[in-house]
Amino acid sequence: MSTNKSNYTFTPEFQDLLLACLLRYPARFLAYQGIVQPQYFQSVAATVTAKAAFDYNVKAGHMPSFNTLSDLVSQESKHMGDGSISVDYVRKLAELDTSDVDYAVTRAVDFARERATYIAVLKAIEKVKAGETDDFTPLFEAAAGIGTNLDDMGYILHMDFDAVVDKISNVEYGIMTGYPAFDHIWRRGWLPGWLIVPLAPPKRYKTGVCINLALNQVGPGINAPVFYYPCEISQELAIARMLCNLAHESMDTLFENPGRFKEIVRKAMQERISNYLVVKSFPSGAATIGDIDRHVTAMSRELGVKPKAIYIDYAETIAYSADVKGQPEYQQQASIYTQARALACKHQCPVIMPDRVNRETVDKAVPSMTSFQGAFRKAGIVDAAFGLCATEEEYAQNILRTFVFVNRHGAALQHFRGSVDPATMTIDIGTQIPYNPDDNSGASHSNTRRRRRDTDVDERLAED
Repeated sequence: MSTNKSNYTFTPEFQDLLLACLLRYPARFLAYQGIVQPQYFQSVAATVTAKAAFDYNVKAGHMPSFNTLSDLVSQESKHMGDGSISVDYVRKLAELDTSDVDYAVTRAVDFARERATYIAVLKAIEKVKAGETDDFTPLFEAAAGIGTNLDDMGYILHMDFDAVVDKISNVEYGIMTGYPAFDHIWRRGWLPGWLIVPLAPPKRYKTGVCINLALNQVGPGINAPVFYYPCEISQELAIARMLCNLAHESMDTLFENPGRFKEIVRKAMQERISNYLVVKSFPSGAATIGDIDRHVTAMSRELGVKPKAIYIDYAETIAYSADVKGQPEYQQQASIYTQARALACKHQCPVIMPDRVNRETVDKAVPSMTSFQGAFRKAGIVDAAFGLCATEEEYAQNILRTFVFVNRHGAALQHFRGSVDPATMTIDIGTQIPYNPDDNSGASHSNTRRRRRDTDVDERLAED
């Protein structure tokens, strides 16, 4: 048997079965284009037959029947002047039992993945010889992804509507927030593939809201694994804030009596933590969405669980990928949203990624679709966005309003008034309150306008 890495290492009998399955059930291979190629086969008869079938498929848009294939192979045999290529081989394929087509597809995908990995190793060796020591990961990720990125062939409306209804209505399909006010808006929670953006001025509890949501979701009421990526603060500080929330104690207790603090946390975890909450930080501006994607994939494999929600805290701390560098700033900023949404689709869970409002929104009572920092087009990418709002008076009184101003999948403009305990990072969304668009002129926020005249604040807002 050939040891060429470009050839199938299957037995001749299985290679014949694979080709017969491809001819009889081409749709089963449609999602894995490229895993079967004529040059992969070892025998001349199989190679010529596969090439004749593939060429016909390109011209006609479908695989030939076995009778048509017999004629094609006969013509090719005469053209090559090789009498060893016989139409008897096509007749043999037509008579093979192809009931194991699913197994044949799986084996073909495995081979394609192994072959791609082998090629990736060769490319990596060449990079080392050339003195290049980075960008190895994408080579092997592409190989590992063969056969997984196109498994879903889509639906046929009249045949598959039952399955779609069952999937969407299943309580496990999305992930609830743990806040009744929000869970009333999104009946099955935030669904796979969604991008959710809490939007706020600086220091308006973006991290706090995300921590509360994450803790709700890993608790016994929802019991879902969550991956959390703080990119503004360290993973240790993020966990410390989570522990203060669990213990209902301030950081003072942690510093003054660590032993007592740990004991309180230990008891609280027994009641409030039921699933994995993975916390991994990246330095601000150092990680791309691709870096986070790779960590999600690796940690999912390590723990044997897939996240039901991914938090990236926050958008402005994420580095642009290489493919958008050199583009206008607004396009680069919007690309972070597009890539985050792609991350949500890939891992089949929502991505929650807070962001800052632009300068023009700081004075307003609530944000709008024009409030996204850096690029208006962000509003067209998100599935849902809610503002974290407080006037200076409200902020001083630990009052936090939330305002759902973008909702791709339902009604928007819901307004809620809740509370914050800054010492323990405990946030309550509260109850719904009326929303009056006339209140959004900013006229009632004179304190905020005065504060913006201060030099230090002007410099901070200039970062927007």
